[in-house]
Amino acid sequence: MPLTPESLKEDISEIKRQLCDIQRDINSIAVHDERLRNIEANIEALWKRHDQKAELLDKIANYQASCPREEVRWIKWVIIPQSLTLIAMAYKLFITGGH
Repeated sequence: MPLTPESLKEDISEIKRQLCDIQRDINSIAVHDERLRNIEANIEALWKRHDQKAELLDKIANYQASCPREEVRWIKWVIIPQSLTLIAMAYKLFITGGH
């Protein structure tokens, strides 16, 4: 195919069209890249919040593990009867006049 000014113009036009397509694709990639960066930042922030909550739950679990359960059970068997006795005494004293 011989090179003519018209064929060169057509080739240049085709190259310009292809460059425009490439530019459009690059712009699209840039937009998607920005969206991905925003998503990655949001995911990182969520993981940070998750880790903070996990640390708090670990602290709560450690605190609960250090509670003296047996002593608390023993205390409730002492406190509840004493409270009932005090209520009965108050009732006897204030409601019935102590008679």
